[in-house]
Amino acid sequence: MKRTDLILVTVLAVIAIGCSKKTKDYVLTGQLYYTPSPGYIEKIYGKVKEIKITNYLAKEENGKFVKGNEFTAEDRKTFNNMEPTFREEYNPTGIILKSVSYDQKSKVTSYCLAESSGKRINKVMYYSADTVNAYGKTTYNENFLEEVKYFNPKNDTLYMSVKYEYDQNGNRTKLQTYDYKGEPGAYTLYKYNDKGLIVQCKSFDKSGKPAYQSDITRSAKAIDLQPILRRLERIAG
Repeated sequence: MKRTDLILVTVLAVIAIGCSKKTKDYVLTGQLYYTPSPGYIEKIYGKVKEIKITNYLAKEENGKFVKGNEFTAEDRKTFNNMEPTFREEYNPTGIILKSVSYDQKSKVTSYCLAESSGKRINKVMYYSADTVNAYGKTTYNENFLEEVKYFNPKNDTLYMSVKYEYDQNGNRTKLQTYDYKGEPGAYTLYKYNDKGLIVQCKSFDKSGKPAYQSDITRSAKAIDLQPILRRLERIAG
């Protein structure tokens, strides 16, 4: 089994009202599939209106990893599940309204718009070059997003679906994809520390073989808005 390591420094830029780790208010990245962030779930505290996440190749200086060059489209040919630079906007209850992906020249490559009411997403439209590629409809179990079904906008036929599982603290523990026939496909498992912050994301193909693993290192003094170190591992059987 071949493993390829990649070490990144991830930087979060946040627009918020009264951002503080002491507040109970927060937003969660990775709220939707088919956006850059489902494989990178981060809890960001405060009355957050907007975030921008940029990944940089890490370089070692004096025994420590620091920010190097920005992760590019060429780099993603090897690590194709690593998200590009992206920006997300949220409603006052912390639910996603918009997700926009950019290339390294700040050109928009794709985006999605979510229709929401309170703490629930009702419908999502996915765009590329201002053309709708797909739309998603949601199902909730109480306040937890349980399933999203994705449809072809040309004929309203089902593309695929995604189902989510959570632990007793409300943290997402599994993302499971299904094809249009309802057959299970690739899936992702998530692990968290005792503060509810993600420390590992591991993806598997539909046969259950490991595909990618992303480990996140946080210093003892780190808070959510500081750069964090991520080690991405591509596993090829």
